[in-house]
Amino acid sequence: MIFAESVLALTILVSCWIATRIYRQLANPVCLFASLFFFQTVLVPLVLDQIGLFQGMEEAATKATLISAVYFAAVATPFFLRMSPLDPIFRLVFPIKRSEGVRTGALLSYFLAFSGLMAFSGVGTMWLTSTREAYQEHRAGVGVLWSLSQAFLMMGFAGFLIRQKSRVRVFLVSFLFGGVAYFLGSKAFMIGYVLLAVIYIQHRLRPFTNRALALFAVGMITLQVSLQLLQGTAGDLADTFMYFDYFSNTAMFLKHFDDFGFAHGATLLGQLWYYVPRALVPGKPFAYGTAIIMDHFYPGAADLGYTPAMVSWAGPYLDFGIFGVILDGLLAGFIARAAYNMFLKENSVTAILVFDQLGIMAISAVFMNAPLPIFAVWLNAALLFFAALHRFIHFASNRSRLAGEETATVGH
Repeated sequence: MIFAESVLALTILVSCWIATRIYRQLANPVCLFASLFFFQTVLVPLVLDQIGLFQGMEEAATKATLISAVYFAAVATPFFLRMSPLDPIFRLVFPIKRSEGVRTGALLSYFLAFSGLMAFSGVGTMWLTSTREAYQEHRAGVGVLWSLSQAFLMMGFAGFLIRQKSRVRVFLVSFLFGGVAYFLGSKAFMIGYVLLAVIYIQHRLRPFTNRALALFAVGMITLQVSLQLLQGTAGDLADTFMYFDYFSNTAMFLKHFDDFGFAHGATLLGQLWYYVPRALVPGKPFAYGTAIIMDHFYPGAADLGYTPAMVSWAGPYLDFGIFGVILDGLLAGFIARAAYNMFLKENSVTAILVFDQLGIMAISAVFMNAPLPIFAVWLNAALLFFAALHRFIHFASNRSRLAGEETATVGH
C-alpha cells in the first residue's frame, strides 16, 4: 500500500505544481481539489493503516489508492490543455449576469426556505438548538428545502462579495454567513464561505502570499477539528481521522464488489430520486444513487438519515468500472475548467456561484446534489426574478414619490 500511496501522492503534487505554473497561483481548482483529495485518500488512509484498520483488505485498499490516482489525473488533465470546449456552452447556459436585488431577494428566499425546512421536517426549532441532530436525523423528505436554504444563502453571500473592496470586510462577511450556515448542520458549508472568501481575495483584491495561504490551510484544518468537537462528531483528535471514512468505505466496497456487479448507469440515474418529494411519493427509497453501496453494508442506516460517505469515483466505478472513473473525472475536470474560466473573466454573482458549484470540485457547493441543468434553471430564474422584482419596487417607489410631489404642488 505504501507504493500505491506514493504514486497517488506524486500524481497529486505534480498536478498541483503544473496547475500553479499555468495559473500563477495556488488558489486554482486543481490545487483546491488536491488539498481535499490528498487528505481523504493519502493522509487519512496512512494514519488508519498504522492502527490496523485495513487488515484483511490490503489488496482492496491498494486498488482503491491506484484508482484514486487515475481519477485525480483525469480531473486535472483538462486544466493542462490549451482548449476549453465547454466555455461557449457555459456562456449559453448561464447568460444572466444581472445582480439587481440579489442580496435582499436571496436572503428573504433563504428565510422562507429555512422556515419551510423547520416546519415540514417536523422538528421546528431543533434546527436552531440541536442543529447536527436535525441535519442527520430529520433531513429525509425535506432535502430540497435544505438545499434551497443553502443555495439562497450562498447567493446572498455572492451578492455581498462583488461589492467588497476590503479584505477585512470580505472575511467579516464570510464569517457572518458561515455562522448562519451553522444552523444547516454541515461543517463543509460553513467552511466553504471562508474558503470562497480567500479565493475571491486572491483573484479580485490584493492577494495573500503563499506563506499566508499555508497558514490559512492550517487554520482551516483547526477549524474543521474544532467544529467536529463542538458538534460531537469526534471525541478526541484520533476520532477526527476516524470520522473521515471515505477511503475505508470505498476499500470495503471494492473488497466486496462481487456482491454488486456493474450497474451500467443505474447508480447515476438513481441519484435523480433526490428531487422527488417524499410527500408526493411516500414509497421513495431512502437509499438511492451511490448511497445504495453503503446501504448494503449498513442496512436501514439511510432510513435513519445516516449515509456514510465514499470517495467521489465510487459511483462511476459501480456503473462502468475504470472506464466510468476516467470518464467521470474528465467530465468533472472540463466542467470545472469552464466554470473557472468564467470566474476569471467576470466579477458577477453568476460567475461566483457557477465557480462555487462546479469549479471547486467537491470542496463546496451552492445547490447540493443538483445536476447542472437543474442548477442552471434555478440560477437563471432566481436572478431574473430578483431583477424584475427590484425594478418593480423601484418603479412603484418612483410612482409613489411623483404622486406625492404632484399632490404637494396642487396643494400649494
